[in-house]
Amino acid sequence: MVLLNSLLCNYLSLVDVLSYSGERMVMADDSRFFIMLA
Repeated sequence: MVLLNSLLCNYLSLVDVLSYSGERMVMADDSRFFIMLA
């Protein structure tokens, strides 16, 4: 049970990191888009 718990925590933190870096990449793309418009 404890092993399952730690696996779940690891998975959640991994998803957290992935979604965070994904948001960062999207924001970078947006800023590049606005720079091209300017």
